[in-house]
Amino acid sequence: MPVLKVTAPNGQSSIFIGTLHVPVDGLNQPAPSIFAGARHYVVEHSGLSTLPADQGLGSGSARDWAKSLTDAEIDIYLQRAMCAGLSEKSARSWLNEPTPHEANTFAYTICPLPRHPMSRDVYLSSIAPAALAQHPEVLEDADWVELQRRKVPSSDDVSGFKWALAHDPKTVLEQTRDGLNAGNYDAIRAQVLESFGSAAAAAAYTKHMVDERNVAWLPRLDAILNDGHAVVVVGVMHFPGPNGLIALLRHRGYLVDAIEWPSMAPGDTR
Repeated sequence: MPVLKVTAPNGQSSIFIGTLHVPVDGLNQPAPSIFAGARHYVVEHSGLSTLPADQGLGSGSARDWAKSLTDAEIDIYLQRAMCAGLSEKSARSWLNEPTPHEANTFAYTICPLPRHPMSRDVYLSSIAPAALAQHPEVLEDADWVELQRRKVPSSDDVSGFKWALAHDPKTVLEQTRDGLNAGNYDAIRAQVLESFGSAAAAAAYTKHMVDERNVAWLPRLDAILNDGHAVVVVGVMHFPGPNGLIALLRHRGYLVDAIEWPSMAPGDTR
């Protein structure tokens, strides 16, 4: 399976793995040898934000975005959320939130659920050496990334939510899976940008949730990559594009090479 080998100017090398944060059948996973000799296990962030709810949006905004949904869209959302294990009452409660951000995670539920419902993030954590898995190094604070998320206009969240409801999540995620299995990061970027439902929404999300985070990660990445022997796991959208990690790291003098790593058969992750 494809991964990135990143070599620092001092010769130390590390591995970058692009991930989906949700499970999908047929996604190739790296063999446990990916952690052989690893000194660092690096993820985006850990835990949940402790920030209070964004009161600036107000309850009126919450009602407005939910009221913009058709009965058919609400029915599709409820079906997918309940397939994910929520009660109807709990699923409806997310429609009272200031934005559809949380509800959108359920809009991508594949129903019935994948046969092997383990995301790549969870799989990698399960095969990492215990000392690394218990204390992964993080590139950002959960509260900081939540503040970044709040910079994306709520109206842009709505267009993406409606797009998700209008498409079959199995088809969408399998297309992303195929791109990830092939190491075709540019194709994944194009697909994800389309999923926001409008050019403005895609631009806002890319700016605040991808590009600005990539730049903010660089100082921590420099320290880690100069020590080497790191396994860095980030969402695959952080790799491609003019402000993606591949371009940013190369600009800083790192060698970034696509290589193949031995993989586990899809589903053979127990």
